[in-house]
Amino acid sequence: MRTKHPKEESTVMNTGWFRTMLAQKRLSQRRLAKEMGLDPAAVSLMLHGKRKLQLTEAKQIATILGVQLNDVLLAAGIEAIPRLESGGLQEALRRLMKHAAAHAMECTTRGDIASAQAVMTDVSAAMTLLDTMITRPRTNAR
Repeated sequence: MRTKHPKEESTVMNTGWFRTMLAQKRLSQRRLAKEMGLDPAAVSLMLHGKRKLQLTEAKQIATILGVQLNDVLLAAGIEAIPRLESGGLQEALRRLMKHAAAHAMECTTRGDIASAQAVMTDVSAAMTLLDTMITRPRTNAR
């Protein structure tokens, strides 16, 4: 017997921002999907908030569009990483790990091992990003 899974919640996605950025780069959703190695339907669902945007996908979109990762995350309705100077790093890590653990457990519970592995890949990518932010030398603008 096949188990039905509840529909994923819709994300508040700024579709206008994505449309504008794609138009500025003269890219279609189909072309974006091809460059990301995804099915065009998956990209359409993602850009309309009907499919969760994975961190690795957000990084790909940022690279393809030539924008900052935080811009993509904000347009996707995902809170950006707090400023590191205000002690936000520990809070960001805590939230990341809590969210990732819950999502991975949910995926595992319903037998979706591939999604659980994808979550862990995203956690690894986030940790690498945070590590880069910590170790990158700061320059003083004059």
